[in-house]
Amino acid sequence: MSPLRTTVVMKTDISGSTSRFRQLLASDLKALLSEHRTFLAQHAEEHGGRIIKAAGDGYWLEFASVTAAAQAAIRMQETLRLSQLNRGDDRIAIRIVIALGDIAAQDDDFIGDAFALATRVEAVTPPDEIYLTSAARLALTSAMEIQTAFVETFVFKGIVEPMPVYRIEQRHRTRIISDNYILWLDLAGFGRIMDANPASSTVELLLWRHLRSVAKRSIFNRS
Repeated sequence: MSPLRTTVVMKTDISGSTSRFRQLLASDLKALLSEHRTFLAQHAEEHGGRIIKAAGDGYWLEFASVTAAAQAAIRMQETLRLSQLNRGDDRIAIRIVIALGDIAAQDDDFIGDAFALATRVEAVTPPDEIYLTSAARLALTSAMEIQTAFVETFVFKGIVEPMPVYRIEQRHRTRIISDNYILWLDLAGFGRIMDANPASSTVELLLWRHLRSVAKRSIFNRS
């Protein structure tokens, strides 16, 4: 066994994957998991992290600091939300846990208290959330403006003392979506037409003709 060293570990897990994956062909499942691994690896690398081992449909990652891990986690959750706006309940949601503690390499694997604690915290972490152990939360760099909130104190199996758990408060930033248009219509005298013909086919026909006319002019002007 290699000597113990203190490091930052992150545990990810796809929420509700068991029932969803049963419906996929083996080839589709393999492609999905491969794409997900690449996604995690890229975001981790951007913040100085790396995947150190797989864990089912999730992964263990290592970072040089809690702040770097938190930044990577926030980016992962944000990117997943923005890339799946139209997928509804079919979207992929992950839970993320960040822990600070000792680990060691043994027989081509990793062991240590950080893994045990992160596994316990993962069990109480909801989808789309990022939870922190108390040690990880204390090691956050306050200058980076990463806000945390106390969740609850839990009693975990195998851990003597009750453990306070925290979560990262993710702030949804405004983003510019290019090449999109908002069309605002206002028909003069529409109120009088509605009063005379409430919910009638005449009103529907009038609206349809007006929208078609506007659409044609818009296409013509853009070309």
